[in-house]
Amino acid sequence: MPIKQLVDLPNTLPVHSVDRMSPFHFWLHCRFRDKPLHIRGAASDWKATKMWTPSSLSALLSDTDVIVATCKAGVFDYNANATTGLVHEREKVPFSEAVDAILAASTHGEHFAYIQQHSIAEKFPALQEQVERPECLDPSKFLNEVNLWLGSAGCFSPLHFDELDNFLVQVSGRKHLTLFDKRDSPRLYPNVGQELAHCSMIDLRHPDHARFPLMVGLQAYAITLEPGDMIYIPRGWWHAVHSLDTAISINYWWSGIFDIFRQGLQSVWSTEGRKEIALFLRQLTSREGK
Repeated sequence: MPIKQLVDLPNTLPVHSVDRMSPFHFWLHCRFRDKPLHIRGAASDWKATKMWTPSSLSALLSDTDVIVATCKAGVFDYNANATTGLVHEREKVPFSEAVDAILAASTHGEHFAYIQQHSIAEKFPALQEQVERPECLDPSKFLNEVNLWLGSAGCFSPLHFDELDNFLVQVSGRKHLTLFDKRDSPRLYPNVGQELAHCSMIDLRHPDHARFPLMVGLQAYAITLEPGDMIYIPRGWWHAVHSLDTAISINYWWSGIFDIFRQGLQSVWSTEGRKEIALFLRQLTSREGK
């Protein structure tokens, strides 16, 4: 059941969009603009975009255990001081059962269900050959994590930022994103002192300007991702994500060699990160041997 996007801020510009981008031009964009970038149809030819639906994934991964989160308000805010209701997590739910819950939620709208941030390499190795590396990303960059997201229409990830650069690829359904510049962080009321300090205290669906006056007049950016679209979200940029339909997405957190020293090895030492570093070292050795 498609639904209307919830966030409608007055001072909003569209995210800059392009049809394609080479690794060199993407590097220029990152180096000199450092802003989100919407790449239309970047994944339109991928196997995942052509083959994945909730039903097809349910059939392929039926007995694979996942964690499915549910909540009544649809806002998946895990901070203890959240005012949007509790988020319940059920562990070791068969994938097929989780998909049934997600589809039922999309149809009836009585609650919302979400499979969030599940590593494809670790949880769903059968899907790896259908997941491609974004062609605009230079081979010297590491894919730290590649995750699957599958949720019902209406799921809302509240305003937050990530510590690594991010690609969000829309495989099926649509998602609407609202973004703010990282330079505006002091005016976005981070949850300082809370477990999830990278999340904002602002409920972007219903902004309380009396409680959060510094956010008034902030420049926002927005984009609706269609199937096959991809958005680059620079590290530190704030974003809220709203599923307009039952939606399947892949996100890629990635970094460069200097990020290892800037952020420490732990930030890149996931399964994907180890594989990417090993590949980079093999390529480097191969070049030196020529």
